[in-house]
Parts: sequence; C-alpha cells; structure tokens
Amino acid sequence: MNKMLPPLAPLRRLSKARQVALMGAVSILPMLPVTFFLPILPDIARSLAVSSTEFQLALPLFVLTQVFAMPVVALLSDAGFRLHCLYWSLVVFVTGTLCCLVSVETCLFFIGRALQGVASAGLMTVVPAMVNECYEDNEVARVLSYITAIGFIVPMAGAELGTFIASCLSWQYVYAIILVYAVVVSLVCRRMLKKPEPAHPVDCVRYYKSCLWHWKSMLTDRYTLAFLICNTGVAIVCQIYVSNSAFLYLEYFKLRPITYSYLLSVLYLSRMLVSVFNGLLLKRHDYLYIVHHSIPLLIFLTLLTTVMDLIFHQADTLNQMLPIMLFALSGFILTNTLAGVLQNNDKWAMQAVSLMFILFSSMASIVNIFLIVHQDGTPKVLSLFSLLVLVITYLVFLGTLPAHKRIR
Repeated sequence: MNKMLPPLAPLRRLSKARQVALMGAVSILPMLPVTFFLPILPDIARSLAVSSTEFQLALPLFVLTQVFAMPVVALLSDAGFRLHCLYWSLVVFVTGTLCCLVSVETCLFFIGRALQGVASAGLMTVVPAMVNECYEDNEVARVLSYITAIGFIVPMAGAELGTFIASCLSWQYVYAIILVYAVVVSLVCRRMLKKPEPAHPVDCVRYYKSCLWHWKSMLTDRYTLAFLICNTGVAIVCQIYVSNSAFLYLEYFKLRPITYSYLLSVLYLSRMLVSVFNGLLLKRHDYLYIVHHSIPLLIFLTLLTTVMDLIFHQADTLNQMLPIMLFALSGFILTNTLAGVLQNNDKWAMQAVSLMFILFSSMASIVNIFLIVHQDGTPKVLSLFSLLVLVITYLVFLGTLPAHKRIR
C-alpha cells in the first residue's frame, strides 16, 4: 500500500513507468560531467595549456560544489519548493555546460564545472525525494534501483562516444552534446510535470533551525546512522577510484584512451545490471539483508587484490578490474542504504539525502585532492586505502546497528 501522497508530490500525476523513465533521464545528467569528462581530460588540459595532473582538480571541484550547494537545495525542497529546485537545477546545469563549451581558459571552464556541480546537487537530491513521496519500504528501493539502471545507460556508452568525438572533432563537441541533452530533458520535465504549485510562505530562519535539529536527530538515531556510515564508506571508495581512474589507467597502466573508454563502459554496464538485479532481489529480501551481506564481498575483493599486489607483485589485472567490481557491487549497498535513510526520515527526505552526500563527498574530495597533490594514486595505495575504509565501515556499521536489526 502506498503512503499518503503529500499535496505537492509532483510525480503523482504520472504512472510508475513514466516516473521511472523521467527520473531516469534526469538522473543521467549529474553523471555526464564525470563520464564524458574523464576520457577527454587530457585533451581539454592540452587545449587549455595546463597539465593533466593539475587539471584533475576539476573533479574534486565538481564534487565540493555539490557538497556546499546541497544543504541549500535540500532546505528549499523540503520547504515545498521541490519542483522549483528541479527546474532551477536544470537551468543552472545548462548554463554551466555552456560555460565549459565556450571556455578558452581554465578559469571559465572551472566556473562551468562548479555550476554543473551546483545543479547536480539539486538533481541528485530531488530525484530520490520525489520518488520517496510516492512509495514506501522496499518499493522505494526497487523504483530507485530501476531509475539508477536507466541513469547508467547513457554513461555506459558515453566514454567511447566522448573519446571518438574528441579524437575526430574536438572536446567542445562533447559538451555540445551534453548541452543539447540537458535542454531536451528540461523541456520534457516542464511538459510532463507542468508548473510548480504555489508553496506556502516559509520562515527561513525558523526552518533552518529545525533542519539543524533534524540533522542532529538523524545522527543520533542508531538505525539511520548505521545506514549513513555504510553509505559513506562504500561511496568514498567508489568516488576515489572513479576520480583517479584517468591517472590509474592512462598514466600508470599506459592504456590507450579507447581502451580506457571501454573499461568505463564495462564499469557502468556492470553497475546498471547490478541495479536491475537489486530491484528484482528486493522482491524477496529486505534492503537491510542485502546491505548486510554485500559489504563482506567488497572487503574480500579488495583484500585479494591487496595481497596479490603486496606479496606476489602480480596484481595488474586485478587492479584494473577492481574498480569495476567495486563500483558494480556497490549498487547493492548505495541504493539500499539510501532507501533505509529515506524511509526512516520520510518527512525530511531531501535533508536526509543531502546529509548522506555531504558526508561521503567531502571526505572523498579531501582524500582525492591529497592523492592528486602528492601524485600517489597508484594501485597499491588505492587498494590499501579501500581495504582500510571498507573494514572500518563494516565494523562501525555492525556496532551502530541496533541489536534487534542485525542479521543473524
């Protein structure tokens, strides 16, 4: 049985199939500045006359702007401006992409990346919050799994497409494609969701204080905190590997750009398949059960790679495949922990999502900047770091989870 829909639930006008299709199309947008950007990073760096190592800072910049923008977007969204946030996020995304497209210097390009980050913050939080308004329990996780699967369709082919276009034409054409897609999605959303309904006046100061109180309540609720910890740890590992993938594959392993693009496509394809399988698995098992059994598998994969690297020094193949396996299997954890937090904080969905993202993105960005500055994103460092984070995450997750919720 569906929960009672709030009066401003925008998706209530659409069938479930249209909800999944539309939100899937929107969820593609925050991934494009990463998926299309990574393979052509060296081309853009050469065009703007900067080194690839320095230009990697565009990746944590994109994430950090999301971190700072997300609380503001969440505040407005939970106050009744959900559709406003969606539409303005789309406008800002289009503007940021346009800045990147016409940039002839690093400063303007970084401004465009920052605007894309701000917009992505809104899109990444609005989508799950809008879905959460319409469903409950496992159904939220199932719908989010299918939306996630759709979100990986375009990025799955984006790496090869970006590399091909950049090699045949120029990297500007890649951003032109992103711009066109963003405009089309904006128009479709406007047509299907119509105009935002009037929102009631909000006392911003009072509402902001209540948001801070709710953040405190989420961090002191052991069940919510367990999901937050689990999501943060796994997301940090995935973020670090994705952000350092250009250095890892192109500089360290000396792969060709097209080979790197194929690996990225396999990465997103595997995540898409896991997301679909997760949706089917949720018909039989609770999302907590899936989370509980997925983390040890990630730890085993990372441990195997680390041991092979440290002892036998023959882990090149495993190190090349580990990011793909971690990213794919994280689909069993990230979506389900998100559903757990949303269901436990139903009335403050955007605040819950923003808190999750702020925790893992800020920590991942700090570590990523450290690796870039010290130029130490080698497989050995990444696998050791990942193993440490995953083990700590699992132990703290088990220690934080209320006793009656633990899987025996």
